[in-house]
Amino acid sequence: MHVTGDDSSADGGERRGPPRDLPPPSQLGEVEPRDARRAARRRQEAPGPRQRHELPAILRPRRSESTRDLLARLIADDPLGIAGLCAERLAARAVLVSATELVGHAMARVAFHAMTYDGEEAFEVFVTECIDRAVDDLLSEQREEERSGVPLAAPSPPHCELLTRKFGIEPQLARRAAIVFNDLPDSTRRVWWMVAVEGAPIERCVDAGLGARERVAAELRRAMTALSRFQDSGRADGHEGGGHGA
Repeated sequence: MHVTGDDSSADGGERRGPPRDLPPPSQLGEVEPRDARRAARRRQEAPGPRQRHELPAILRPRRSESTRDLLARLIADDPLGIAGLCAERLAARAVLVSATELVGHAMARVAFHAMTYDGEEAFEVFVTECIDRAVDDLLSEQREEERSGVPLAAPSPPHCELLTRKFGIEPQLARRAAIVFNDLPDSTRRVWWMVAVEGAPIERCVDAGLGARERVAAELRRAMTALSRFQDSGRADGHEGGGHGA
């Protein structure tokens, strides 16, 4: 085949060029390599097999064992340290609910859900979630009991006894005071908890990242003002408090 015009060499010889309908040379051969690179990148980015976490031996159901049996083993000597973990979560969330009831509720949740624990999440995370859900249950129960007028148990739950002993709130008003406190913003509750429950100075709240000194002081005043409605006067939200003490 002889090519004329621009496709002929200066000495009259034949010169072959690329067909006119092909893309520029810079684009040739790119489709396959690009797809290959993408596939390789996807393989690199694809998650490997998920790590499976083992259930502690104490929670592995034994033959013919029920949830009740498993719960009894947890209650016997608290092998998982759930009581301590509950105290830590109460401090972290800074809410006023019965610590005693929380331990029981949390153990019950751990025992029940251990039967279907699949190991996809770390066991520590699993236990923390059980405790947090138990806290939420108690917050709801406390509110419903107050709304329904259920008498406060005797002796008073630890958190109500704390409000009575340290802040002069009468026992029959302590549960209502706890509910009002729990409705405060998280930052306000955390400051009050560190100062009133843990006995920390304001400077420690600042060091803990709860804000500048002025803000921490303001948050503390807000919490104390909310609780002061229930102190000494025997009256809160229009309800008489006298004559009903435990």
